[in-house]
Amino acid sequence: MADYAFQILTPVGAVYDDAVQSVVAPGILGSFGVLLNHAPMIAETAVGDVVLIDKDGKTRSYAVGEGIFEVSHNSALLLVDSATEADASS
Repeated sequence: MADYAFQILTPVGAVYDDAVQSVVAPGILGSFGVLLNHAPMIAETAVGDVVLIDKDGKTRSYAVGEGIFEVSHNSALLLVDSATEADASS
């Protein structure tokens, strides 16, 4: 699967900044997913879990606060008030 640039940014800095294959985020009207070549959009996000598949195919999860998700030209940006990576499971 092809990948695209993705960042999770908080007021204290970048929590994630690398390529991903997909992202599922908690929107205020329900969860939504983003793949390569997604149409441009801006969405309000809710408190919840962001689940991504990184460029190596590893699933990673982040607990995030409210924020804004932007997709444009095969790049996605999630601006949130807080984000913490969940423990990686083996």
